[in-house]
Amino acid sequence: MKRGARAVDATGWGIPAVLATAAYVIHNMDEVAGLPGWLPGFPVALDIPVAVPPYAVTFLTVIVALVLLGTRARPEAKLLRLLAGGAVGVLLADVALHLALSALARDLMPGTLTGLAIVLPAALWLARSLPRPRIVPATLGVLAYLPLLWVGLLIGVWQTA
Repeated sequence: MKRGARAVDATGWGIPAVLATAAYVIHNMDEVAGLPGWLPGFPVALDIPVAVPPYAVTFLTVIVALVLLGTRARPEAKLLRLLAGGAVGVLLADVALHLALSALARDLMPGTLTGLAIVLPAALWLARSLPRPRIVPATLGVLAYLPLLWVGLLIGVWQTA
Protein backbone atom coordinates (compact mmCIF):
# COMPACT_ATOMS: atom_id res chain seq x y z
CA MET A 1 0.00 0.00 0.00
CA LYS A 2 1.23 3.50 -0.77
CA ARG A 3 2.42 5.63 2.08
CA GLY A 4 -0.44 7.67 3.49
CA ALA A 5 -3.07 5.66 1.57
CA ARG A 6 -6.17 4.58 3.42
CA ALA A 7 -6.93 0.89 3.67
CA VAL A 8 -10.21 -0.11 2.05
CA ASP A 9 -12.44 -2.49 3.96
CA ALA A 10 -14.53 -4.57 1.58
CA THR A 11 -16.49 -6.29 4.33
CA GLY A 12 -19.08 -3.54 4.14
CA TRP A 13 -19.82 -4.04 0.45
CA GLY A 14 -18.36 -7.43 -0.47
CA ILE A 15 -21.47 -9.40 0.47
CA PRO A 16 -23.82 -6.96 -1.31
CA ALA A 17 -21.60 -7.23 -4.43
CA VAL A 18 -21.82 -11.02 -4.43
CA LEU A 19 -25.58 -10.98 -3.76
CA ALA A 20 -26.19 -8.37 -6.47
CA THR A 21 -24.30 -10.61 -8.90
CA ALA A 22 -26.37 -13.64 -7.89
CA ALA A 23 -29.59 -11.63 -8.15
CA TYR A 24 -28.68 -10.47 -11.65
CA VAL A 25 -27.82 -14.00 -12.79
CA ILE A 26 -31.15 -15.36 -11.46
CA HIS A 27 -33.05 -12.44 -12.99
CA ASN A 28 -31.42 -12.90 -16.39
CA MET A 29 -32.09 -16.66 -16.39
CA ASP A 30 -35.76 -15.82 -15.77
CA GLU A 31 -35.69 -13.26 -18.58
CA VAL A 32 -34.03 -15.55 -21.14
CA ALA A 33 -36.45 -18.37 -20.33
CA GLY A 34 -39.49 -16.20 -21.06
CA LEU A 35 -38.32 -13.99 -23.93
CA PRO A 36 -39.03 -16.42 -26.81
CA GLY A 37 -42.72 -16.48 -25.91
CA TRP A 38 -42.97 -12.76 -25.14
CA LEU A 39 -41.07 -11.12 -28.02
CA PRO A 40 -43.44 -12.13 -30.85
CA GLY A 41 -46.31 -10.36 -29.06
CA PHE A 42 -44.40 -7.09 -28.60
CA PRO A 43 -46.49 -4.28 -30.17
CA VAL A 44 -43.57 -2.61 -31.96
CA ALA A 45 -42.04 -4.53 -34.86
CA LEU A 46 -38.60 -5.64 -33.78
CA ASP A 47 -36.57 -7.08 -36.59
CA ILE A 48 -34.54 -9.15 -34.13
CA PRO A 49 -34.54 -12.94 -34.29
CA VAL A 50 -35.64 -14.55 -31.03
CA ALA A 51 -32.21 -16.19 -30.74
CA VAL A 52 -30.39 -12.81 -30.48
CA PRO A 53 -31.51 -11.31 -27.11
CA PRO A 54 -30.01 -14.12 -24.99
CA TYR A 55 -26.58 -13.09 -26.30
CA ALA A 56 -27.15 -9.52 -25.10
CA VAL A 57 -28.42 -10.73 -21.72
CA THR A 58 -25.44 -13.07 -21.36
CA PHE A 59 -23.01 -10.29 -22.34
CA LEU A 60 -24.45 -7.91 -19.73
CA THR A 61 -24.45 -10.65 -17.09
CA VAL A 62 -20.78 -11.45 -17.69
CA ILE A 63 -19.76 -7.78 -17.62
CA VAL A 64 -21.62 -7.10 -14.36
CA ALA A 65 -20.37 -10.32 -12.75
CA LEU A 66 -16.73 -9.63 -13.72
CA VAL A 67 -16.91 -6.10 -12.33
CA LEU A 68 -18.70 -6.97 -9.10
CA LEU A 69 -16.73 -10.13 -8.34
CA GLY A 70 -13.54 -8.33 -9.35
CA THR A 71 -14.23 -5.67 -6.75
CA ARG A 72 -14.60 -8.41 -4.19
CA ALA A 73 -11.22 -9.84 -5.15
CA ARG A 74 -9.43 -6.46 -5.18
CA PRO A 75 -11.31 -4.04 -2.91
CA GLU A 76 -8.33 -1.67 -2.70
CA ALA A 77 -8.45 -0.92 -6.45
CA LYS A 78 -10.15 2.47 -6.81
CA LEU A 79 -11.02 1.86 -10.47
CA LEU A 80 -12.85 -1.36 -9.56
CA ARG A 81 -14.77 0.43 -6.81
CA LEU A 82 -15.84 3.07 -9.33
CA LEU A 83 -16.80 0.33 -11.81
CA ALA A 84 -18.87 -1.31 -9.06
CA GLY A 85 -20.79 1.95 -8.77
CA GLY A 86 -21.25 1.83 -12.53
CA ALA A 87 -22.55 -1.73 -12.24
CA VAL A 88 -25.18 -0.44 -9.79
CA GLY A 89 -26.31 1.96 -12.51
CA VAL A 90 -26.48 -0.87 -15.05
CA LEU A 91 -28.64 -2.92 -12.65
CA LEU A 92 -31.00 0.00 -12.00
CA ALA A 93 -31.24 0.78 -15.73
CA ASP A 94 -32.05 -2.87 -16.44
CA VAL A 95 -34.96 -2.82 -13.98
CA ALA A 96 -36.19 0.49 -15.43
CA LEU A 97 -36.04 -0.88 -18.98
CA HIS A 98 -38.12 -3.90 -17.94
CA LEU A 99 -40.75 -1.60 -16.48
CA ALA A 100 -40.77 0.62 -19.58
CA LEU A 101 -41.03 -2.30 -22.02
CA SER A 102 -43.74 -3.93 -19.90
CA ALA A 103 -45.73 -0.67 -19.97
CA LEU A 104 -45.21 -0.30 -23.72
CA ALA A 105 -46.30 -3.88 -24.38
CA ARG A 106 -49.08 -3.74 -21.77
CA ASP A 107 -47.79 -7.16 -20.82
CA LEU A 108 -45.30 -8.12 -18.16
CA MET A 109 -41.88 -8.61 -19.74
CA PRO A 110 -40.07 -11.75 -18.57
CA GLY A 111 -37.70 -10.78 -15.78
CA THR A 112 -39.70 -7.77 -14.57
CA LEU A 113 -40.83 -9.43 -11.36
CA THR A 114 -37.39 -10.82 -10.52
CA GLY A 115 -35.93 -7.42 -11.38
CA LEU A 116 -38.23 -5.72 -8.89
CA ALA A 117 -38.06 -8.45 -6.26
CA ILE A 118 -34.35 -9.24 -6.16
CA VAL A 119 -32.25 -7.04 -8.48
CA LEU A 120 -33.61 -3.69 -7.31
CA PRO A 121 -33.15 -4.38 -3.56
CA ALA A 122 -29.71 -5.92 -4.16
CA ALA A 123 -28.60 -2.96 -6.30
CA LEU A 124 -29.84 -0.44 -3.74
CA TRP A 125 -28.11 -2.33 -0.91
CA LEU A 126 -24.90 -2.43 -2.92
CA ALA A 127 -25.19 1.28 -3.75
CA ARG A 128 -25.67 2.11 -0.08
CA SER A 129 -22.71 -0.11 0.90
CA LEU A 130 -20.15 1.22 -1.60
CA PRO A 131 -17.62 3.82 -0.50
CA ARG A 132 -18.08 7.31 -1.90
CA PRO A 133 -18.34 8.52 -4.64
CA ARG A 134 -21.48 6.58 -5.53
CA ILE A 135 -23.79 8.84 -7.54
CA VAL A 136 -21.46 9.72 -10.43
CA PRO A 137 -20.34 6.12 -11.15
CA ALA A 138 -23.95 4.89 -10.90
CA THR A 139 -25.09 7.62 -13.30
CA LEU A 140 -22.35 6.64 -15.74
CA GLY A 141 -23.52 3.02 -15.43
CA VAL A 142 -27.06 4.06 -16.33
CA LEU A 143 -25.71 5.91 -19.37
CA ALA A 144 -23.53 2.93 -20.35
CA TYR A 145 -26.41 0.44 -20.14
CA LEU A 146 -27.92 0.95 -23.61
CA PRO A 147 -24.57 0.96 -25.46
CA LEU A 148 -23.63 -2.26 -23.63
CA LEU A 149 -27.01 -3.73 -24.54
CA TRP A 150 -26.45 -2.82 -28.20
CA VAL A 151 -23.00 -4.43 -28.16
CA GLY A 152 -24.61 -7.59 -26.77
CA LEU A 153 -27.29 -7.50 -29.47
CA LEU A 154 -24.64 -7.05 -32.16
CA ILE A 155 -22.77 -10.05 -30.78
CA GLY A 156 -26.04 -11.99 -30.98
CA VAL A 157 -26.67 -10.93 -34.57
CA TRP A 158 -23.10 -11.90 -35.51
CA GLN A 159 -23.38 -15.29 -33.78
CA THR A 160 -26.76 -16.16 -35.31
CA ALA A 161 -25.99 -14.97 -38.85
